[in-house]
Amino acid sequence: SSVGAAVTYPLCAFIIDWINWRAAFYITSIIGIIWYCFWFFLVYDTPKEHPRIHENEFNHIVESLGDTVSTSQNVKVPWKELLLSGPVWITIIAHWGGVWGFLTFMTQAPSYFNFVHGWNINATGLLSGLPHVLRMIFSYIYSIFSDWLLRTQRMSHKNVRKLANFVTTGGGALFTLGLSFSGCQPILAIIFMMAGTAINGAVSAGTLAVFVDLSPNFASVLLGFCGLVTTGAGFISPLIVGILTNHRVINVKSAN
Repeated sequence: SSVGAAVTYPLCAFIIDWINWRAAFYITSIIGIIWYCFWFFLVYDTPKEHPRIHENEFNHIVESLGDTVSTSQNVKVPWKELLLSGPVWITIIAHWGGVWGFLTFMTQAPSYFNFVHGWNINATGLLSGLPHVLRMIFSYIYSIFSDWLLRTQRMSHKNVRKLANFVTTGGGALFTLGLSFSGCQPILAIIFMMAGTAINGAVSAGTLAVFVDLSPNFASVLLGFCGLVTTGAGFISPLIVGILTNHRVINVKSAN
């Protein structure tokens, strides 16, 4: 997803500059439909159902599956137990906090650099995409670090997850605060914006991994439900930003 965001932002900026803003939605939608066609014909639910999988690859995947994961095809999702689970909701709330900051950066960064610092659409598109590459890299690095903490027993499983969530939300909040005090210094603003987005990669060892810890059999269901709930942050965050910055763009541009 980070690579997709890193490519899409500059692509949309180019399309908007070359054609118009509506074309950016049409073209990305068409790309999504094409991607789905490949997914539909190439992806299968289990290795056993895949008609072109090599025997060695099949054996490797089957042998690598965790013992705690059920292979039954008729397991019913215990919706009542999941929806009434306190740990599940605590994890969703924690994930909401990280998503809030991340989506604020995603949705507001282009407008911020365009209106406050006066950058053109191509520059803001490229600048908005680059942090997602850094987020992917940081995610790999932090995941390796978390595995090392677990492997060497320097931290308990629970504390590793707590630390990752603190880095995601606490670190993101600090960099957002730094961005707000960067004033008219674009280089400083870029550093804070990139760091604030990149540090969100720690979520891979935090709340995202917690769902696997809570229920290996239904981790995908929990993650999907969590995504449904936390997507609301993407709607609410721009509204809050709009309320807090009402008429401020004009004031900033006048001050510059």
